[in-house]
Amino acid sequence: MTPQDFIDNESFRRWVFVNPPDEAAYWPRYLAQHPEQQESADLARTFLLTARGELPPVTDQQISDAVGQLLSAAPSQRQTPVRPLWSRSGWQPLRVAASVALLLTAGGLGWWYWQQQTPPIASRTVQNTPLTAALVEVSNTQAAPRLVKLADGSLVVLQHHARVRYPTRFDGSRRDVYLTGKAFFEVVRNPQKPFRVFARELTTEVLGTSFLISAPETGGTVNVVVKTGKVTVSTNPDFASRSTRHRPRPAAVVLLPNQQATFSTDDARLVKSEVNRATATTLPATTQAFSFRRTPLPIVLDALAKAYGIAIQYDREALSGCTLTARLDDPSLLARLDIIAASTGSTYALQDGQLVVQSAGCR
Repeated sequence: MTPQDFIDNESFRRWVFVNPPDEAAYWPRYLAQHPEQQESADLARTFLLTARGELPPVTDQQISDAVGQLLSAAPSQRQTPVRPLWSRSGWQPLRVAASVALLLTAGGLGWWYWQQQTPPIASRTVQNTPLTAALVEVSNTQAAPRLVKLADGSLVVLQHHARVRYPTRFDGSRRDVYLTGKAFFEVVRNPQKPFRVFARELTTEVLGTSFLISAPETGGTVNVVVKTGKVTVSTNPDFASRSTRHRPRPAAVVLLPNQQATFSTDDARLVKSEVNRATATTLPATTQAFSFRRTPLPIVLDALAKAYGIAIQYDREALSGCTLTARLDDPSLLARLDIIAASTGSTYALQDGQLVVQSAGCR
């Protein structure tokens, strides 16, 4: 969103001028989820308050002092051109006031002045969000699933057009990630630090388990299907769509293996049900029992790839002399790969979202 998009947004303007309860919760959380839009939101807020006359005029002395501070702090930016903040035409009152906003923002003066008058939006956002570390965003633009390993060792299998945002490290008392699209999660168990996935209107919380979430960016239903362990699913009012935000909040549901929760924006209902046969066949077969006795390693890797619905890259000729005799009871893909690597002298790694197994050969 550009500054103009924020200005045109009726909900954002209500938040700036009135700050009703629903917008008071929604916009800080939205900006926490989209930190790259913080600058545009701050500029839009400054502009709206200036255009309405709620900020006192800047005196010549304030301008002189601010410019002097900016130039002394960053002399290399003296020749930086000033870009227009808004190019959209048609809203005459805002165009008339634009010169005021440009004066405040040109050369960084707007930031200085806004910080002198009131605490920045970001400082309040931090108090309303569990995020304590920088977020990384990974998208899957390929047809094949993309694997993402989180800092705690948990694994995310992103499907086509899905994206996940997560911190580089999990500080605090929770492990929070943010999903758009469809992904399968294998979460490392940690009772002291619950794992939460925010996907549109739903929040999924676990201690350590595996589950599938489908949250299309285009809207519609949000679905959580549990493969192993226990999952708590609840609605997140801060992410609710405008059509459902004022409806009664459904109660949270607890899901066990082969159960699912579905949230529909049409009626704002959270429904718990058993997983049908058609849905079950779309889940990775992570609970499948694997027992190998002198089995060639390529056959083992092909079996795992099929069970998890992923591709495993390896040199078939180099691994053809390697065999595995083992039971792979742990349903975690990475735990199974650890056993394979230790038993065959091979190694594995995630390279650009794909799993690669390597070996110098076996005797």
